[in-house]
Amino acid sequence: MDTRNRCKGNYRRIKIIFIPESPKIGAFFVNIFLWKTMIIKIPVRFVKLEADGFHLFVDAELNGKRINMLVDTGASKTVFDINRISKFVRKRKKSFKSFENLSTGLGTNTMKSHFTKVKKFCISELKLENYNAILLDMTHVNQSYEMLGMQAIDGVLGSDLLMEYKAVIDYKSLILKLSI
Repeated sequence: MDTRNRCKGNYRRIKIIFIPESPKIGAFFVNIFLWKTMIIKIPVRFVKLEADGFHLFVDAELNGKRINMLVDTGASKTVFDINRISKFVRKRKKSFKSFENLSTGLGTNTMKSHFTKVKKFCISELKLENYNAILLDMTHVNQSYEMLGMQAIDGVLGSDLLMEYKAVIDYKSLILKLSI
């Protein structure tokens, strides 16, 4: 199960007074702690493609090492390149667990997917511990980027996390905002 770290003091305490209808029960106080929503702002790199398209990238960290993530609002899941993840986890490619079902997307009809548990996956101040990472072979994607003279990607930030953290992409300010 993913756990997320919240900054200390990122909540507010309120007191509510309950006054029951029966005079036999006296009024009492209840302390309620409400988490404040914190908006984190992550710089986005817009990279122009050959024609008139753009791809969006953010920096993240996997087990304390910097990674390059493609932001893809059309991707259903956040995934990592199985060939590049070995730089960030101690497991060997052979030890990754495989899914029974084939995955679709990333320019292919079907591909075999794997998963592994990552100790720490961070996007700015959003810290996900013991993150269940989905792994796909993104060789064809990185070959395309290489042909365009672009940096290889280590993963794709998909709509699962974008929706969970209520992502907003501010194209004018080149910022990805997440609510944590």
